[in-house]
Amino acid sequence: MEAIANTIQLKNVSKAYSGITARNEVLKDFSYDFPQGSFNVILGKSGSGKTTLLKMIGALLHPTKGEVIFKGRKLGTLNFGELAEIRRTHFGFMFQEAGLLSHLTNAENISFPKLLENPEQTAELAEYLGISHRLHSFPEECSLGEKQRVLLARAMINRPEYIIADEPTANLDWSNALRSMELLKGYSEKGSTIFVATHDERLTDLATNIIKMDKL
Repeated sequence: MEAIANTIQLKNVSKAYSGITARNEVLKDFSYDFPQGSFNVILGKSGSGKTTLLKMIGALLHPTKGEVIFKGRKLGTLNFGELAEIRRTHFGFMFQEAGLLSHLTNAENISFPKLLENPEQTAELAEYLGISHRLHSFPEECSLGEKQRVLLARAMINRPEYIIADEPTANLDWSNALRSMELLKGYSEKGSTIFVATHDERLTDLATNIIKMDKL
């Protein structure tokens, strides 16, 4: 029972989007168990369904059919408030479209999930990610790569059980990309379950599990 309680499970999950002229199925009958503490790299080209999969794992999107089970609870049976509580208490998210708040400094953006600034932890994450010099800057003053690392730090600040990162290294050079992924790997070694969507096959060297979307 304990193994089930600490696992996110997808059972025969499919997801289709209806357009004006056609119905696009991006996932079909996908099943997978993600054990606690695993480092999961979801590999695939743009449009392969990586972000859709991440959003279903993170209780942000319902499948067209099939079940997503979080610690023994079927997400499809929960109401909006229950899903929001799961996201708030268990997950850290980094999505490209979920950007930074322009009126806050980067330090305030990183600490935002805690609802209270946490200078020591913020400084620690920023130093490791190489953005200490940008903590008191505003997002508009930063490069894409710097913004990306601020978003990643924000996802990590609560030390959540589950961290979801969508293309976290897309705008980084390899040195910064590797440091970012090694930091996530360290979180998984301490018990967090990591989900990274990427098109960069070099990141698979750090993975516990590799899910290739182009083969689904």
